[in-house]
Amino acid sequence: AQLAERLLQYMVDGYRLKLQTTARPDVVGYTSVIVALARSGEHDAADRAEALLNQMKSLYAAGEHYLKPTRVVYNSLIDCWAKSGRGTYAARKAEALLQEMETMSANGDTTVSPNIVTYNAVLNAWARSGTRCCANKAEEYLERMWELYNAGEEIAPNDKSFNTVINAISKSPNEAKAQKALRILRRMDKLYQAGYKDARPNEVTYTSVLNSCAFTVSLDQRTRRKAFDTAIFTLQELQA
Repeated sequence: AQLAERLLQYMVDGYRLKLQTTARPDVVGYTSVIVALARSGEHDAADRAEALLNQMKSLYAAGEHYLKPTRVVYNSLIDCWAKSGRGTYAARKAEALLQEMETMSANGDTTVSPNIVTYNAVLNAWARSGTRCCANKAEEYLERMWELYNAGEEIAPNDKSFNTVINAISKSPNEAKAQKALRILRRMDKLYQAGYKDARPNEVTYTSVLNSCAFTVSLDQRTRRKAFDTAIFTLQELQA
């Protein structure tokens, strides 16, 4: 990722100083570097990726119209924050970027309107946050996606959306998380049977429900028994 950053900056400086005109930096180049940073695992990768977005904004404002940040750039940066391992801070940064996209879209710039990829990335940021409220936040976003979809927006929750919420539930401290995860699975199955094909449960869905059962920690014997029964039921359904 560092090599990609240096190469991009070399292109930016060279083009700005008119030292070379054949390798003009573009949106694809910036996006590629942000994706590389997201995959790098480096602690400050998301900060560096956000600095690239800010650089694009500055250059665009200065008249370099070919560097207008796109939805793909924003989505890539949100994904970078989600994978940064920086907990609630990263989830809040992802939320802020989503809100920025929504504001620009409401002001008429539909080229950065959030889509299903955007929302799934924010869901993932909360699921990975490790905060006690990660499951509640993920569920809030899922319901928000449904509201937007029912209002005519092209933001239809899919299997990745549901699976990410179940994953967030499995990581929460809620003693009843096995039952909560199972309810999401049942909801997916009901939607799929009703013709909503994007909600079809898959192996990831069932594995995430089983994780919710396995990670249930409680001193109450009845709670532990419910989690165990949920695991058996889920495993039997997966094998059917």
